[in-house]
Amino acid sequence: MSKAATEESFESLISDLKSNDVAVRKKASLTLGEKKIKQAIPTLVEVLKNDEDKVVRNNAARSLGKIGDVSALDPLCDALNDSDYYVRQSAA
Repeated sequence: MSKAATEESFESLISDLKSNDVAVRKKASLTLGEKKIKQAIPTLVEVLKNDEDKVVRNNAARSLGKIGDVSALDPLCDALNDSDYYVRQSAA
C-alpha cells in the first residue's frame, strides 16, 4: 500500500470515529489498533474518555493497548474507573 493510500485510510478511520453510526465507530476503533497506528492515539484517547457506547470505549482501550505507546498509560489508568466492566478489563 502506498504512503498516500495509508494516509487516506488513516484519515478515513479517524473520521469514522466521529460518525453518528455506532457500528462505524466500533469498526474504526478496532481497526486502528489492529494496524497499530500511533497517530491515532490522541483520537482513541478522546473516544475512550467520551464515547457514549461502551463497546466503542472498550475497543478504544484494546486498541491503545495494542499500539503500546507510553502516552496511552495515563488514559488507560483513568479508564480503570469506567462504569463498564469490559472497558475496565481492557484498560488493565
